[in-house]
Amino acid sequence: MIGLIKTILIIIGLWVVIQFFSRLMSSTDQHTGNSTSAKNTHRKNDNNKDDGEYIEYEEIK
Repeated sequence: MIGLIKTILIIIGLWVVIQFFSRLMSSTDQHTGNSTSAKNTHRKNDNNKDDGEYIEYEEIK
């Protein structure tokens, strides 16, 4: 009975490790440029002229 429990725990542990590494590899693929076209579509438009006014101020001591 204890051997069965150990076997089940080992299988669950291996599954968790495999899932961790697969998610790690998929997040690494996203950062290396495999999804650059998706990133470019969500990028903010830098040519926006409605940024607000520049206010000058003096520091009061």
